[in-house]
Formats: sequence, structure tokens, C-alpha cells
Amino acid sequence: MSNGRAHRRKRKPPPFVLAALAKQRCLICNSELSVRWRQGMWHNVIAHDDGCPQVAWRERHGATSSVVLIAHPGKTVSPEAIALAVKAVSARPGVVGVRVSDHSSLSWQERKRIDEALG
Repeated sequence: MSNGRAHRRKRKPPPFVLAALAKQRCLICNSELSVRWRQGMWHNVIAHDDGCPQVAWRERHGATSSVVLIAHPGKTVSPEAIALAVKAVSARPGVVGVRVSDHSSLSWQERKRIDEALG
């Protein structure tokens, strides 16, 4: 018996998306990682432990969401693609800043620098 919904085959992320996800692991806690397909793109989900200082710091600074651009293996993300992503993210409601980096987590030194810059 059908409930009216079409059964969809579950989409599997390509290996380079899984490799990028593995690099998203929090450096401080035992975060759980997962990947989901939504709105035509892969979304990496990082579930931090309760009380993780990285999350507490990000919440204080309004930095609880991020976008990761992943190039195909052997390729580099073009400056044009980065500029388009920054423009799109900057246009989102509530976005107060955009940071471009080649790694995912903020080290304690980076967090300290940002704290000092914000006063």
C-alpha cells in the first residue's frame, strides 16, 4: 500500500565530501559528524558535546553557522566562487561578518585574537 510518497533512493555523498567532513571535527570535544543533502547541496553537521568551549565561544560571537566550499580532488576553489559564496552568505539575515579560511576550526590563538579585536 502506498502512502502517496515516492520512495527516493538515499543519496550518498562522494568520497571528497566525506574527506572534507572528517576535517571538520572539533579540536576540543568529541563532536559527532554527519552529512545531509538539502537544497541541492551537501550540508555537514557537527554536533558538539554539551559545554564545548568552541561552541560557547562561537555563540558569544554569533559564529554558529559556516559554509564550506569543497573543490573536486586535484582542483582549487576559484576566487570567483569564493567571492560569490561570500556575497551570498553576507546577504543572509543576521550575518554580522564573514571569515575566509583554509581550515575549519578556530584555534585558541585565533579566538583570542578575535576577542581582543572586539574588545
